Amino acid sequence: MSAVINRHQRIMTVNRYGKSILIVILLAVAFGGYSFFSGDSPEEMLPTPLFSELCDFDAEGLAAQQAAYQSRASGDKVPTGQVVEIHLNVDRPESLEDTGALFDYEQMAFTVEAEHVGSGQKIEHSGFVGAYDDETVLVKFRLRAQRPGPWTYQISGQDGLSVEDGRFDVVASEQPAMGQLSVDKRFPDKLTAADQPFHWVGGKWVAASNYSPCAIDQNNFGKIRHRPLTDEDFTEYMDLLVETDHNGFLLKIAQFPLQSDGYTWDLLWINRAEWVVREALSRGLYVQINLLDTWSRDHRYKVLNNTDGDKQVMNPWQPADEDLPRIRNYLQTLMARFAAFPNIMWELGNEMEHSPNCGDCFAYYADEYYLPWIRSLDPYNHLVGLSESVWLKTDVDVGFLHQTRERNFIVMPNDPRPMVMNEPVFSDDTPPLWRDDVIRNPENRLAFRRTFWRNFATGTTGSFEATWLNIGEPLNEAVLTVMDDHSRMAKFVQSLPANINARKRFDSGLSDSPGYQHYGTRLSGFEVYYLLKDGNTARSKTWLIEPANPEKYQYYAVIEPDTDVVLEWRAMQAGKAIELETAGMDLVVILSEEKRW
Repeated sequence: MSAVINRHQRIMTVNRYGKSILIVILLAVAFGGYSFFSGDSPEEMLPTPLFSELCDFDAEGLAAQQAAYQSRASGDKVPTGQVVEIHLNVDRPESLEDTGALFDYEQMAFTVEAEHVGSGQKIEHSGFVGAYDDETVLVKFRLRAQRPGPWTYQISGQDGLSVEDGRFDVVASEQPAMGQLSVDKRFPDKLTAADQPFHWVGGKWVAASNYSPCAIDQNNFGKIRHRPLTDEDFTEYMDLLVETDHNGFLLKIAQFPLQSDGYTWDLLWINRAEWVVREALSRGLYVQINLLDTWSRDHRYKVLNNTDGDKQVMNPWQPADEDLPRIRNYLQTLMARFAAFPNIMWELGNEMEHSPNCGDCFAYYADEYYLPWIRSLDPYNHLVGLSESVWLKTDVDVGFLHQTRERNFIVMPNDPRPMVMNEPVFSDDTPPLWRDDVIRNPENRLAFRRTFWRNFATGTTGSFEATWLNIGEPLNEAVLTVMDDHSRMAKFVQSLPANINARKRFDSGLSDSPGYQHYGTRLSGFEVYYLLKDGNTARSKTWLIEPANPEKYQYYAVIEPDTDVVLEWRAMQAGKAIELETAGMDLVVILSEEKRW
């Protein structure tokens, strides 16, 4: 964004004719995202080739790739909380010579229905194409091992006739099963996991090109942060998330592994996305799976995006006649592949109101088509979120906020649904926090920390970090420090002796004082305030904190959020302000009726 602004400023100094030419070039760069100034441009790929044709794999290397990321059929016994996978090999129909027809549920579809022997509970789910050649097609089915005991299943073809049946046993797991995210029934503006309060301590976003099987020439025209990552890049980052008390990240699909016919999938590509989700599940991490995006794949290229819906594989804002059935097929495939995983939630779309597209149009199609399709095709009823503000016009379950330029952070949507800050775009007067270079700069540490704490105090269900952190490069001390700050907040939240989902925004427990802003939340018997100095008092070491009703509370505690949390309760002195000395820019103050923990 800053590069665009700087170019715009330079444009203002040239003559009118030259300015017009430069503006055209600027728009081409802004919306295309590719380098045209060197006289070089990315090679169009129509029809889109598969990565098995683009990567420099010999037969042995290709087989190794397929083996590394291809999922396996489950055994007879599956631990609770894991994914049951059933494989069915069928002859390839002679009528389906076109590869796209194999992936079209209107032309070839298989369904599995599983029933728990003891209770009669039933689950029905679509299959999906896992592999194919000229002779056979491998169809996969995924179910979740939920209720212990024996299950029977029956697979039916498109004509409804049974083609295979079988059984599996769900057995007790040595590890607690990972709870699916849901809306809290008592506090419907908050989330739960396994009936416990859940607060997002999110990491970064993963682009579809990050998990592509290999690098190709087109990657040189994209962003460095979108380059392919190694297995070690992913697993080391996920291990770091666990080590620092984070609980998830976002994974983009955004039409990228979908071929330009709108039906065929690049199986090497989408299988690696599944591998990332399985690795996350094994570590207890949640994944927001992005389905549609303003930055979806440009149908002319393999790994480059385009913000114009007409240039994407399918236009979800104003779908042509052929787009709607393709979008439904796309969503059905993703439901079939991912819905059985307990550690996911859906992001229907990212920033779907951005130009040059029509946000109101997307809201219409979301409510009329996309959301009903998802809810009918996902037997596990995963939550569906949407960003950036268009979610307010739709029937999604969760609002995905993107942090705005509002300096006082007070302006929040008046909506009863859960909200999570899944991209901290701006924070007061700092550069955009999504950028890799911003989180790597130690001067921006406070901007991230105040994002985390203000989101907790204002009642959202959590926050992410720099969404486009490049984990292909070693993380520096500044990044690790931000993650540690987020970890400290997470540990504090977990330590609270109350149901955090019961908290309500409550700023009036402290008197307004010049020199700092405060954000408060009330729980049973105590209040938590996040205090932030403004620029005029940045050099002052003195905090004067006045409880509005000091007689209400007997004790207070102070936490410096940039250090390890150690609570020390102090008795309130009636009628006196709390005077504190600290050089920090922010502070957490707890007012309590008693020493709670």
